[in-house]
Amino acid sequence: MNINQLLDAISLPKRYFSESFVIGVKFKDEIERYFELLDECEETDLNPDDSIKFQQNLMESKTVASDIAQKIIAIFKSYEDSNYKDTQELFDAIMESLKPIFFISFMNGRIDMQVKEKHISTCLRLFGSSNGKHFFRIRAVDERNQAIESNPDELFHIPMAKRAYSSNERFSLAGFPCLYLSTMLPLAWQECNYPKKYYYSEYQYLWDVDQNGKINVDKEVKLLALYSPIELKTWGYTVKYNHFEIWNEVVGRYLKMYPLILACSFINQSGNTPYKQEYIIPQMLMQWVKRNSDVVKGIEYFSCVDMAFDNSKWCANNIVLPAFAPYENGVSRILKEKFTWTRPKFYEIPIISKSKTEADRKFLYEFMEEINQIFHVYHMPDVFVHSLVNMEETASCLLNLMANDRINDMRELLRILELLITSVEYITKLELLTDIENKIAETREGTLSRDAAVSAGRAFRKIYENFIGEDNSVKSIAKKHKDLLWNFYEAQPEWAVLYKSADEIDGFKELLQSNHRIFHLYKSDEGQGTFDLLKSAAQSDSVPMDTFWIKKGKSENWMREHMTEIKTPILIELNNVSIYSDDNVKSQRIVSIGFDKDTLNNLLQNS
Repeated sequence: MNINQLLDAISLPKRYFSESFVIGVKFKDEIERYFELLDECEETDLNPDDSIKFQQNLMESKTVASDIAQKIIAIFKSYEDSNYKDTQELFDAIMESLKPIFFISFMNGRIDMQVKEKHISTCLRLFGSSNGKHFFRIRAVDERNQAIESNPDELFHIPMAKRAYSSNERFSLAGFPCLYLSTMLPLAWQECNYPKKYYYSEYQYLWDVDQNGKINVDKEVKLLALYSPIELKTWGYTVKYNHFEIWNEVVGRYLKMYPLILACSFINQSGNTPYKQEYIIPQMLMQWVKRNSDVVKGIEYFSCVDMAFDNSKWCANNIVLPAFAPYENGVSRILKEKFTWTRPKFYEIPIISKSKTEADRKFLYEFMEEINQIFHVYHMPDVFVHSLVNMEETASCLLNLMANDRINDMRELLRILELLITSVEYITKLELLTDIENKIAETREGTLSRDAAVSAGRAFRKIYENFIGEDNSVKSIAKKHKDLLWNFYEAQPEWAVLYKSADEIDGFKELLQSNHRIFHLYKSDEGQGTFDLLKSAAQSDSVPMDTFWIKKGKSENWMREHMTEIKTPILIELNNVSIYSDDNVKSQRIVSIGFDKDTLNNLLQNS
C-alpha cells in the first residue's frame, strides 16, 4: 500500500449511524485500523535514498502518532469519569508535543514551513483558498427582516451582551461567541442545514500592507490548519517527485497529527441531542486556541457536512475565529478591524416561490400539452412512446416541485433535481433523432407513409429539443433551479479603486470598510493588467476607451504607452454576472473618475 492508497483508506470525516454511538470506542476502532494501515505502507517508486528517508519518517510518525492516540483515548476515559483536571493536562501535553509540527496557515490558505535549512511557502488546500478575498456567512430566517437588513453587525459574531444565545458547535462552546466563515456561499448554506430563506454577507480579509504593498506577516491572523487526507493526496501528486524533501516533511507531519484530526472529525448521524460526544476534542482544541492566541487566532478546517450532492466536494473549507477581547459594543475589535463585510442580502430559494417560477411553470405545462397532442395524432414505435412518457413524467415532476411552496427539505429537493437531470441525460444518450423518419415509420400498426413519418418526426423533434436543449428547455429549467438552490453566483459587488499615489486615496480604506464594501485598491502603472481592466470596463459600460484619459481621440497604442496620464482615482464596480443575472446588470460599471474622499462618501451613502 502506497501513501496515496493509505490516504484514501483513512478518509475523513467518519460517519456513524447507530444510536449507541460512543466516541471513545469508535475512536479506538478507527485508530487501530490506522496503525494497521501504516504498517502496510511503503513507497516502491522512489529512488533508494528517498525510499530509506520515507521509511525512517514513517517509523518516527508512527511513534509520535501512537503517543498522541493513547493520550486521546485517555482523555475520553477521563472525561467520562468527570476527571476534568486530567483531561486538560492530557490535552495540553498533546498540543505541546504537536506544536513544533503544526500547519499554521494565513487567511489566504498558505502555510510557511522550515524544511531542513530551507524556508518554504505552500498551499495544501489547493481548491479551497479564497486568497483572503471571499468568505461567507449566512443566517436562516422565516421571512424578510428589516432589522437584519439595516444592521450589518447582525451577520457578525453574536455580541457579548447576547452570548447566552451562542450554542454548542463543533469548535465552540455555548456562551463563547465565535465567527464562523466559509470560503464558498454554498458551503455556508450547507453548514446552516440548507435553509430555504436566509440572509448572507460576503467577507473580505484586510491585509496589513505597507506603501509598497508588502504584507506585514507578524501582524496577520494565523490559523491552525486541519486538512483532510484527500487534500493532502491532491497536493502531493506532483510535489512528491519534484520536491521530495518538502513532500516527505509534510506527509510526516500529517501522519503525526492524524489522531488529533481524526478525533475532531466524527459525525453521529443519529445524535440529534444537545450533548455531542464528537465535539469533546474539537471544543478542547478551540479552548486551547483561546489560551494560546499568541500562536494562532483560529482554526481552518475541512467541512464535515454531507457533500454527496456536489461533485466538487473539496472545493471549499471553513474558518472559525473566537471573539477575542477587547470589545466595542460587545463586538471583538480585533475581528472588526481585520474584516470588511457586506450588508446582509436576503435570498429565497426561487423554486419554492410561485412568483419566481411563473414562466417556467407555463413552459412545462405547455410542453406536457404538446406531448399529449402527439399521442392523439401519431402512432409511434415503442422506444419513442416510452421516451415521450419519460419526458412527460420528468416535466410533471418538475412542475409539481414548483407548484408546492410548502417544501421544507432542501436536501430532498436537491436529490430530486439531480434525478430529473439524470433522466434527461439518459434520454439524450438514446440519440433518437438519428435517422428519425425511418425509425419512426415502423409502428405496431404497420409502416407509416413517407409524409406521415416526416410529420411525426418533425413533431417529435420539437418535443425532444424542448426537452434536452441548452436554452429554454426542461433540462435548462432543472439545471437552473439546481444552480439557484446552491446560489453559486450571488457574490456581492466589489469596488475597485485605481490610483497613482497614496495621497489620492488617503482615508479611502477606512471609509469603504465602515460602509461595508468589498473593495480592492490598485496602484495604476504601465502594466498590462491595469490597461486591460480599464479596457474591459469601458467595453462593459459602452463608453469610449479614452474616457479615462485627459487627452481625447488618441489611439489604443498611444493610451497604452501613456498610462501615467489617466485621470485618477478611478472607481469601477465589478459584478459577478452569470446566465441567471438580470439583463441590466453589467459585469463592470464605471462609478466615478477623478473623485475625492467627499465624493466617495456621497457615492457610498447613495448606493
